[in-house]
Amino acid sequence: MARKVLNKPVSSGGAAIKSVATTKTTRLSISGNSNDTWHNGNGYSAVLNRQEADSRVLVDAHWRYTGGTHSYFAGMGIQSNYPNGSSSKTNGWGYIWEYNTSDGNEGLFSCVKGLYDGHGLNNQTGNFTFKFGWESQNGSANRPGVVWTSSRSDDSRGHANDMAYFIFTEISDSKTSWNNNSGGNS
Repeated sequence: MARKVLNKPVSSGGAAIKSVATTKTTRLSISGNSNDTWHNGNGYSAVLNRQEADSRVLVDAHWRYTGGTHSYFAGMGIQSNYPNGSSSKTNGWGYIWEYNTSDGNEGLFSCVKGLYDGHGLNNQTGNFTFKFGWESQNGSANRPGVVWTSSRSDDSRGHANDMAYFIFTEISDSKTSWNNNSGGNS
């Protein structure tokens, strides 16, 4: 039986996967009503050492929130902090939310995104810090949920402590075949 070997170096030298950063979230109480908030603790940030200036970073992050707030105003995103000290924001991804009712006030954030130059990476190599947060489009100070990654004390239905694992994977652009007809590529 034949098997596929993943991330095998190609003859032109080097592997397609250049570096990986992972993080595990813990309970984070979202306080205040800021319009522009980016988190550095509780697993909602990761540091990736980018090896190639033209690589892409694939983000896979999903986590649960609780609490009745106006999540649909939130403008969820990722703040990319460059090695030179500057930063940029990439807003927008999918989420499932429940309006402030007596039925649990829960939702799920889901970020599956590819970052590339001009989209949060700025042709730089070195240590990038990626922070999750929000910035609303209309300037309102509504925050997305009251608690991210809830604990048993946040939900009386007996759920164990929730956690999420985020993965940031740097992919070499020259060693990857991208579908140019997908409509969403650069």
